[in-house]
Amino acid sequence: MEEFLAIMREHTLLSCHRYLNTLLATYGAKEAIAPPAALGLIDGCIQRGQDLVAGGANYRIFSP
Repeated sequence: MEEFLAIMREHTLLSCHRYLNTLLATYGAKEAIAPPAALGLIDGCIQRGQDLVAGGANYRIFSP
């Protein structure tokens, strides 16, 4: 049982590191995630005449 728990702990740590590396590598890259077609579906973009990347949305739904 101890060996199993050690393996699970190692896998959990590796998963956390991979997640954080991806998060930090893509932080602020909204252009790759939010297509222009989503412009009409997000409140505030049409009213302000700006897309999500330019700060047109009423709420932040991705990284700044």
